[in-house]
Amino acid sequence: MIGFVGRRLFQGLVTVLGVAVFVFVLLHLSGDPALVMSSPDATPAQIEQLRTSMGLDQPLYLQLAIYLKSIFLGDLHQSLRFNRPVVDLIAERLPNTIELTVAAMVLAVVVAIPAGVIAAIRRNSLFDRIMVAGAMAGQAIPIFWLGLVLILIFGVKLKILPVYGQGGLDHLILPAITLATIVIGRLTRMVRSSMLEVLNQDFVRTARAKGLSETRVLVLHGLRNASMPIITLLGLQLAQLLGGAVVTESVFAWPGVGSLVVEAVFNRDFPVVQGVTLVVSTIFVVVNMLVDISYVALDPRVRLES
Repeated sequence: MIGFVGRRLFQGLVTVLGVAVFVFVLLHLSGDPALVMSSPDATPAQIEQLRTSMGLDQPLYLQLAIYLKSIFLGDLHQSLRFNRPVVDLIAERLPNTIELTVAAMVLAVVVAIPAGVIAAIRRNSLFDRIMVAGAMAGQAIPIFWLGLVLILIFGVKLKILPVYGQGGLDHLILPAITLATIVIGRLTRMVRSSMLEVLNQDFVRTARAKGLSETRVLVLHGLRNASMPIITLLGLQLAQLLGGAVVTESVFAWPGVGSLVVEAVFNRDFPVVQGVTLVVSTIFVVVNMLVDISYVALDPRVRLES
């Protein structure tokens, strides 16, 4: 187990390092970073001062080495707009994004797993057709459009829910629904297809022949054995929700890292963009590593050597 975790940690570190190098290369491929980050009315002297202060006048290999060293030391440089360490800005906004992401994921699990299981049990029924159609619609609806529609209905017309900012639980409802919709669609279809495959297996028929209740058969034998692809999808979606939060946070003015990175792009604050990209990538790697480790606990047939 220790060797398995060690290999996953090493692979994760390599992935994060690759993302850091990729973001660094992209910044330099966009042109002179000092020109890109400077305001349109900046003078040549101001551009040169920015270039010197950020070490952009050094050879490219030396810039990369300094950048990677600063990352390992936890220094993501200063924000050009806020004149504050990028680490501090992310630390302020990241809990808000995690709150929204976790709320959306909990909502998706609570809705999608029962819906998928029932749809599998009642295959080809009216309920099954409605669930499949609803799942496909949830995947197809653009997040920004759904958010605007929810604002129009519940905020403007009915005036029962706040439509912007962070506050109590009522502020979280609309953004969480908006962000969770696409995950509900994907997860419902995955649960349905996985359960259909498992329910046709011999061990499920054997469990029923032993006289076990239908609930025990579905939960202990059906859902558990169908959990591998479901857990994989949940891990991927949890990490991708952090990226999808960019749109949702912008629509609902939610003060998370998504809205922070949008502000940074518009203000050419590339240290913030680099920092957020690196942090989100690290979270993505950690979540996927935890998913890999969970396979061993969920299914003894999975060999650590694989």
